[in-house]
Amino acid sequence: MKPLYVFDFDGTLVDSVANYTRATLRIFEENGISYPPDIMTVLTPLSFSQTAEYFVQAGAKGTCEELAARLGQSLMDEYAHHIYTKPFVREALQKIKGEGNRLFILSASPHVAIEACMANNGLTDLFEQVFSCDDFGLPKGDVNIYLQLADRLGCKPRDIRFFDDNLLALKAAEQAGFCIRGVFDDHSDYTHAQMAAVSPDYISSFEELL
Repeated sequence: MKPLYVFDFDGTLVDSVANYTRATLRIFEENGISYPPDIMTVLTPLSFSQTAEYFVQAGAKGTCEELAARLGQSLMDEYAHHIYTKPFVREALQKIKGEGNRLFILSASPHVAIEACMANNGLTDLFEQVFSCDDFGLPKGDVNIYLQLADRLGCKPRDIRFFDDNLLALKAAEQAGFCIRGVFDDHSDYTHAQMAAVSPDYISSFEELL
């Protein structure tokens, strides 16, 4: 069978990491909570609800539901109107789909944000289905989310080509048996060497897929 292509969304297909980072760090700062320099490497694979749990455990005021809603509200307008695809993404996706391959998304962001951003960028028609961490109740750093995804797609893990800009997600997907491909993002350039070591086919731009 032809491989199935699964893409992360934020930082992989769209240039949203700066928007997401600002909204996330604002909650730490408003609550006077310090955080390590690599905090976004930890939080990026998490869903909004899991990120909210992290906030609560770190000492932020409010319930998980309130903090998740706050984060979502801060980002919804950005996803719907101000976040755009990275260069050559649409062209590369059209080429892959045109070769008869099936395309999917697996993202830590909620469906409503992903789908609004896809519509604004003309990507909706290219993907067969969108999956969010919310659908599994697992973060993208957990091997089981990839095993469950393969089961839902009705294929073996080795039949999936997985693209992501996050080192933890790539390592978990590889452990699950996926064929991984790292994607460069400016906001995770400090993991460049590690990602290139984990993913020999690491790409710096989707132009390389054309």
